[in-house]
Amino acid sequence: MHRVMDYIDDLLAHAPTLEDHVRFFSEPFRRLQWGSIIVRPKKCVLGAKNINFLSHQFGEWAIDFQDKNVEKVSAAPMLKSKRQARVFLGLVGYCQ
Repeated sequence: MHRVMDYIDDLLAHAPTLEDHVRFFSEPFRRLQWGSIIVRPKKCVLGAKNINFLSHQFGEWAIDFQDKNVEKVSAAPMLKSKRQARVFLGLVGYCQ
């Protein structure tokens, strides 16, 4: 299923048009139904032009980090210990 990304219990589909979006997502929904997997409608977002997924902001033309992650890096205090340095480098590495 190209154009559909999954991560643990989340699915993300992308398509150039709404019609393609519906077509691409129909197969994952069929498979979920076949496997008796329940989807919570209030967690579903269909047809959105921008969406947050796994700490990223997926948009029509770009993929960016969510502003809250950029703010964490920008507002990091002066590092005073090796542990703080490891935590900061982990965050920066994740953002990379």
